[in-house]
Amino acid sequence: SAKAGQVMHDLMDEMSQRGVLEVTKNLVIEEMAAPFRKSLGLLKITIFDLLPPNLKVDTLIMCLRSIARLPWRDLPYDVLTDLVAEPAIRKRVAALGESKVRSVLKRTEKYFLSRSPMVMTLDRVLDSIAELEAEQILERSENRIAVVVNMARAK
Repeated sequence: SAKAGQVMHDLMDEMSQRGVLEVTKNLVIEEMAAPFRKSLGLLKITIFDLLPPNLKVDTLIMCLRSIARLPWRDLPYDVLTDLVAEPAIRKRVAALGESKVRSVLKRTEKYFLSRSPMVMTLDRVLDSIAELEAEQILERSENRIAVVVNMARAK
């Protein structure tokens, strides 16, 4: 019972740590999104042209960032649109047309991949989230192994 209490405490601690990281990630993305939105306006695009109503801005930004990290200038347009991970966003991005999509990716690079302090903060937060997730996966695996070993010993 004491071990179960410790496990619950550790889980709550992880959840609160993950929660803080998620809130930080969202705040950083929102801060970074303001100039990005303004830049999209110069293309006569609003963030809502890209973002379905049921999704958050961070989902859009993470989709665009993952593509902007690739050699997207050398990729055919249909490959670019296929690389958008979220189907609802993929549909909206494809509707923009090639020149606007490439302009959006150029702006994504500028605002979300540059070596600015905000981008470096976002990268650190994302790295921390990934580390937490990796630790959780390892802990679950270790717990499963322990259960199997204990069951084998009990036989």
